[in-house]
Amino acid sequence: MRDCKEKGRAKGPCLRGERNPLAKLTAKDVVEIRSRLATGERPCDIAKVFGVTGANITQVRYHTWQHIEAVVDSDDDIEKVYREVKKLRWEDESH
Repeated sequence: MRDCKEKGRAKGPCLRGERNPLAKLTAKDVVEIRSRLATGERPCDIAKVFGVTGANITQVRYHTWQHIEAVVDSDDDIEKVYREVKKLRWEDESH
């Protein structure tokens, strides 16, 4: 994809994260998922909460949503990180 974009052959904007109409998770969900994974919760248990598969959770851990790097410890921190993610997303779109 990067090569395609660099050579001017990309058909449209990069739809990462919530901008992708096929996304099943939000940035806030990803932050919470990573926090739960950090505490040792099993991917299959987390998947049931979010209505996705354990494979989706594993993908969030290792491959997808790489533009969101946060892991937090409490609900207050999740809200704070989510606000920062939204702020960065809007700044990214304006350029």
